[in-house]
Amino acid sequence: MKKALSRKQKRTFWKTVTKSAGILLMFGGLVFRCPMSFFIFPGLNCYAFPWGCAACPMGVLQNFLIFRYIPFFPVASLSVIGLLAGRGWCGWFCPFGTFQDALGWVKRRGSNPWIKYVVLVVALALAFTFKDPLFCKICPAGTLEGTLPNILIGIATFNPASILHIAIFIIIVAFSLWISRFWCRFLCPVGAILGLFNRVTPLQINFSENLCVHCDRCSDQCPQGLDVPVQVNGTDCIKCGQCTVCSALKFSYRITEKSTAEKRRL
Repeated sequence: MKKALSRKQKRTFWKTVTKSAGILLMFGGLVFRCPMSFFIFPGLNCYAFPWGCAACPMGVLQNFLIFRYIPFFPVASLSVIGLLAGRGWCGWFCPFGTFQDALGWVKRRGSNPWIKYVVLVVALALAFTFKDPLFCKICPAGTLEGTLPNILIGIATFNPASILHIAIFIIIVAFSLWISRFWCRFLCPVGAILGLFNRVTPLQINFSENLCVHCDRCSDQCPQGLDVPVQVNGTDCIKCGQCTVCSALKFSYRITEKSTAEKRRL
């Protein structure tokens, strides 16, 4: 008789499926032969990717502000995406998150939920003021999906702008090798937006305080460096499920009563 899959094995299987789907959608223009569209990608995705078909949330928001349009469409799209899974998209779908998971073997404690919001506000303010999507010119996902592929296929060349883009990308990669999910943890403005929905999305990681033995296994596994019993489902939680190695934590996708941990800290 076959042995049932463990929770970890099931999570690994489904995460492989969803992350593969994210990469497949990133290559949508090549795979599905569809043109670039205004479909908002549920994660960080560069609109300059030569084989893409989905729009980057930050790119669309910036361009709406540049052309002085009220951003009803991107805000509504991001609201739907956020309500469906919050930052679960970061942990289960985003290709740049997958890239960081491949780098981030060193899990260090510590997070700061506010830096991402500063990056978000400054990026949008600069786009509105200077009528230029300046954030896109330093975004590491833009380097990985835009600058480097376009240089490789001969569309772009090495110049001061592309060299700056690549230099910033190398710095982010270096920090990501030292601190797991460095970009997601501290700087990602898309993660900042989706994090606002973490407490209201049906996708929750329920924490049972009465089952907790304070072993810290959950926090040791967290790629975001969270104090899981306190910060689970907070704005920095990517709902990746790594913490569910402990029986005190489990996934649910339904509207449930909030755990006491959710009420303590942002």
